[in-house]
Amino acid sequence: MLHTQPQMTVNSLTGSPAEAADWVEYANGPSNTPMGKLRAQDGRADPYGIKLWAVGNEVQQLCSDVYIGANKVDRYAERYKQYRSAMEGKDPNVEVIAVGAGPGPMKWNHDLLDQVDGIPALGVSIYTGNGDMRTDDFDTKYMDLKEQYRHVVAEPLDFDRQLNAVIDSIGNHMPNHPFVAVTEFQSWWLTEKADEDFRLSNALYLGMIYHSLFRHAKQVSIAEIESLINVQGVIEVSQTSVKRTPEYFASILYQRHSGKTVLQTRTAAPSVEFDAKLPTLDASATLSADRHTLYLAVVNRAETTNIDTQISVAGWNVSGSSAHAFELNGNSEFAANLFGSAKNVNIQEKPVSFGAGSPKYTFPAHSITILEFFNP
Repeated sequence: MLHTQPQMTVNSLTGSPAEAADWVEYANGPSNTPMGKLRAQDGRADPYGIKLWAVGNEVQQLCSDVYIGANKVDRYAERYKQYRSAMEGKDPNVEVIAVGAGPGPMKWNHDLLDQVDGIPALGVSIYTGNGDMRTDDFDTKYMDLKEQYRHVVAEPLDFDRQLNAVIDSIGNHMPNHPFVAVTEFQSWWLTEKADEDFRLSNALYLGMIYHSLFRHAKQVSIAEIESLINVQGVIEVSQTSVKRTPEYFASILYQRHSGKTVLQTRTAAPSVEFDAKLPTLDASATLSADRHTLYLAVVNRAETTNIDTQISVAGWNVSGSSAHAFELNGNSEFAANLFGSAKNVNIQEKPVSFGAGSPKYTFPAHSITILEFFNP
């Protein structure tokens, strides 16, 4: 229904290779196979054709004492090979993802890849946040909105640090194709007992995470936000209504206004008001598949300062392009949407007019703006 490619995780803790193989056959096998027949009886005659499968989740940390025994990577390596063999026996076209760190010790990644060849992708989780600011496990609101804003808009630097640590840990095992699968990422402040109170700062966070992923496009194959609905969901639902959070609109903005090719981007900007080492602007540029549309995405972290800029694009006549601006912003840096309403944080298309020479643009405080330049 969502027109997206699913990624399934099989049970590596209390499951078995045979059970995982049955799941692959249930999802992908013809209707004349035992599990394919069961799927047809359940109402789906055609195979789902699910390509991406992971063997476990965060096993190097969360399951270490129960399952693999104090981070014994050789146990998981053997287990992974058994699972992959059984699953590929049902469908040779599946890609079986292995579990890497983080979380957990980065040494795990290189040790695992020493023991197993042909892994198509290494799944990792990357979380940032400051759970110490909650007063108990059932907090549903941030206690200090200003402190929360200042932390969250700086957290993409921590995401970068963690992602680079994963890449560095792979070392000489890094193949010549995108290999890291970020199977979970999010700014996590509350426990799983409460829904996150996502605000405009979380939209800015997500925009900068997309920029980081673009910059690492040669190493990262997929990235999956945690999660879709409730707990840390970009959408929240109650018994009677739906809330489209600021992160929802950030996802929509980049999905609709990003190209297929990542371009090299350089940004020079002053620091934010609250941290002399944190730049106000974070930017990323992409190009459409037909090479006619250039997308320049810019996040302004500043709480109250609009930033005047000059834009220069090598090899592209920006001043001769038709342009559109799509801005994600709110009525304050603390803005959040309510159930049933998205008027506080949303995307607006704004008119843009550039004269001759290098274009100038003012990026509003606490905003994400994507400028689209079109050359026929």
